[in-house]
Amino acid sequence: MASARIENIMTDWLICRNLIRLVVTAALVAYSVMASPPARAASTSVVTDVPGLVDVVKATPYSHWLAAWAETDSGAHTLWVIDANNGRLQEVTSSSHPGGFCWIPRKEKLFYCKATYNDELKNYRVFYYEYDPLTQESRKITDVRDVLETFKLDPLSAEDGSLVLHITFDNLNTSFGSGTIPTIHYYYPDDQSMETKPANANIGADFDLASDGLMLYWPLYDENTGDLLFVGWDTIKNEETWNARYYSYNNPADGGGMLRVDSPNQNIALLVQSNVQPRMQLCIYGWQGRELKAPIPVFLEVGEEILDYDWIGITGKLYAVIVKTQPGTGGSASQQFNLEEIDITGVRSVLVSSTDPFGFADYAPGAGYYYYSVINRQGSAPRSLIIRVQP
Repeated sequence: MASARIENIMTDWLICRNLIRLVVTAALVAYSVMASPPARAASTSVVTDVPGLVDVVKATPYSHWLAAWAETDSGAHTLWVIDANNGRLQEVTSSSHPGGFCWIPRKEKLFYCKATYNDELKNYRVFYYEYDPLTQESRKITDVRDVLETFKLDPLSAEDGSLVLHITFDNLNTSFGSGTIPTIHYYYPDDQSMETKPANANIGADFDLASDGLMLYWPLYDENTGDLLFVGWDTIKNEETWNARYYSYNNPADGGGMLRVDSPNQNIALLVQSNVQPRMQLCIYGWQGRELKAPIPVFLEVGEEILDYDWIGITGKLYAVIVKTQPGTGGSASQQFNLEEIDITGVRSVLVSSTDPFGFADYAPGAGYYYYSVINRQGSAPRSLIIRVQP
């Protein structure tokens, strides 16, 4: 197991996450296919005002609860749960090492983790919890070791709420020899039990779970040939059972990351880069049975960049947060932040266009709403507005 490669991938993920924050922060300080994507009528409203700076807002797919970590000026982090119906806040926990979190679909409970750092052992102790917004109580599930910072990655959940999956790395597990070993944690909400299994897998920080929870996918690049390989990991057998190879001469992209899986429609989206076609930022790869579909590239305009994106339920469409930078006079530049919907042919529709920076968005398929956060410019202490978008 090449632990150096894993650490590099994790570093790349942290850099990517921080770059998005830098884009948003820089815009605060400084203040595709279609040449001009059409705007579509979408109403926005403020759900509530949260103390601290919020990057990511997570919505329950089929209910009215939201969750977000917020950071204060002192560097402290508080996890909040928000009732989207009335804007009321519930303080869940606080931590100097906040971890990933996700809602468990159809259970309406929040799965989250946080960590403490042991300076002597140079590792993290990660604590997993399940929070019920109705009782406003957290229940500890278990605690594990993490030698990297992979606990910051968000866990993934099956659509029916039967499984939540999270990955950490442990250098003491010798099941598959020495080195940094990925460990997959399978949490089963119905039984309130977690299984921790080491994985003999070349997996990094870029992966996604099928909607039924039966398969975990991630991309790999062959350094010798440049081929793109998608790996499918069976979550029941805890082993690789599927893969698909796109040879370099059939792949329009040179590299990519931030994988998103639409398993019902057998599509995988990947943010990409291309030396030949620099406007290409997204590519959709698909399969039908054992046959691979031709990749579908999506092009943006010059100066545009995708900050965040995901599939819109099982519609076969994507949503994306896109920032467009326009150079001005004297070295100045202006930025516009859009929330857009994109179909697999690349046709784009703008839902929100704002000069208020935001880098992430989440979609709740039950109500059909989007949620994101922006900085509240009123007052001296940092606060965040949680915004709801109704297409």
